[in-house]
Amino acid sequence: MGDEQTHEQPRSDLSHGASTAQALHDLSPQVVAIMTTEHYNLQSGRAMTISDSSGRSSLFLSTVSITLVALAFVGQFSQLGTAFYRFALVLLPSLFFIGFVTFERVLQSAIEDFILARGINRLRHFYVELAPTVKDYFILSTHDDEQSAFGNMGLRRSPWQVFLTTPGMIAFIDSVLAGAFAGLLVSYLFARATACGRGGLRRLSRSASSAHAPMLVALECSAAERQDAFPQRRSGG
Repeated sequence: MGDEQTHEQPRSDLSHGASTAQALHDLSPQVVAIMTTEHYNLQSGRAMTISDSSGRSSLFLSTVSITLVALAFVGQFSQLGTAFYRFALVLLPSLFFIGFVTFERVLQSAIEDFILARGINRLRHFYVELAPTVKDYFILSTHDDEQSAFGNMGLRRSPWQVFLTTPGMIAFIDSVLAGAFAGLLVSYLFARATACGRGGLRRLSRSASSAHAPMLVALECSAAERQDAFPQRRSGG
């Protein structure tokens, strides 16, 4: 009984080795060329996704930097008057839109890169199946599951990991732009309503019986806004 078991084990090893040798023998040059080309295409696709994400992110960040510098000059020139608010309320929504489309495209590129990485792992598993002796020379995983793909890139599944990616960084900057736009809009509307309210009350108290009082109030508000937009600088001395 024991001799039969000892003889069955070498037979199974011999059959496995024979099947592997037969698979390597049946591997035609066409199959090798196909798999090599597919591996090259997947690797080139990953390089293109990384290049596209880097280019779009750099364009968005440079646009934000230039806009902030322009806002600083306008704010200094207008002394944070109406011109500054109007300029900011026009540019910030534009920046938000650029950031939103950049976030969407970079997120698509990240998903595409992850799929391509899983495809490369699957091809690596095919290589190991054909030649098990080369498994020890592969430092990356040969499985195409999500955990193995994340491990190859040195990532771990955690809520904090989202902010360490390029889409997470762009989403954070875009949320700051949206908050700044909302704050400036509320501040501008509140300041305008307060100024017009005070001027309107004075005008209405002076000409309460006049039919042109609302028009005069509107003209006074417009004049006040023009004066606040570019206030006159007093000469020193």
